[in-house]
Amino acid sequence: MTHDVTITVLGGGNGAFAAAADLTLKGATVHLLEVPELAPDTIAPVQTRGGIELVNSDVAGVAAGFAPVAVVTDDPEAALAGADMVLYVVPAYAERRFTEFCLPYFRPEQLVVLFCGSFGGALEVASLLSRRSGMLPTIAETEQLVYGAFKQNATTVKVGGLKAGLACAALPATQTRAVLERLQPLFSGFQTAPSVLHTSLRNLNPVVHAPVSLLNAGRTAADKPKWRYYWEGVTEPVGRVVERVDAERVAVGQALGMALPGAREVLLSWYEHQGARGRTLGEVMSTNPAYEIAWAPQTLNHRFLTEDIPFGLVPLEALGRAIGVSTPVISALITLGSELVSTDFRTEGRTLARLGLEGLSSEEIRRQVETG
Repeated sequence: MTHDVTITVLGGGNGAFAAAADLTLKGATVHLLEVPELAPDTIAPVQTRGGIELVNSDVAGVAAGFAPVAVVTDDPEAALAGADMVLYVVPAYAERRFTEFCLPYFRPEQLVVLFCGSFGGALEVASLLSRRSGMLPTIAETEQLVYGAFKQNATTVKVGGLKAGLACAALPATQTRAVLERLQPLFSGFQTAPSVLHTSLRNLNPVVHAPVSLLNAGRTAADKPKWRYYWEGVTEPVGRVVERVDAERVAVGQALGMALPGAREVLLSWYEHQGARGRTLGEVMSTNPAYEIAWAPQTLNHRFLTEDIPFGLVPLEALGRAIGVSTPVISALITLGSELVSTDFRTEGRTLARLGLEGLSSEEIRRQVETG
């Protein structure tokens, strides 16, 4: 059990509810914060009920039962008061707004962790926080959200999977060991990543979600009956395209001196303990037991496109271009996704300038994330 720690969870989605409930049941004092204009109706039912019901699908390491969350609010001052840690459990497109919303209330002694920051989340949050006077809090990010969770109703969330061995890094990387020591009582399975550039490039959401969603766009747009996103959507040809995107991700990492594991290897490291198997990346995704309850979005206007392309593939493409690595499949997906949802993702997405990387050489980029 975890006691004597106060944790502010930012967000009101599946992952935020899972984190708030799980950490409460493990003994932490949890404050849950939502930005009113982002999800105005999310927290009111939790306030009325007094907490969140956590349903566990026999996942080891996750609590279960009714979690009486200590503070549920849309007031950032109340949410961050007394917080030892602040966990971003929000989509990448909301990270900037949450940071601006909470800006006056961050303190140097806090640990701020992005679960996960998509591509460059920690870099952008650090850039925003550096605009105010005083010392920055310690900032870190993970490559993925630890929970695989879905809401069953307005106050109940079901956890179907818990990733093991997730990579985590601080900005700069010299602080990573201290960060993991603080996280150990809460999440024991994190592994040290060399830098936040590694966690960004190891984030598989854009690599997987963009091609799977775009190549199943006809099924989604036709308003077909509910279907399993991975088990049915990752056919053999779709799996091959995902592998091509993943190969381009790995090539960008290689040009920066990083030996990144392939997506198949990463997924097995997260889920093999829950029965994941497969000779190919597509086989692993389409048979992973942890994905059984992962239902497909019912619209193309979903974060699998509206988040993972502009905040994942767009900066990856830009970084590749800056260091001389071609990413033709990634570029094609960005263009196709922009057309399908009538949004210019390259204009709206994360730029190297927003991450503080514009104009830097490969060596300068590595030095910035490793030593500051």
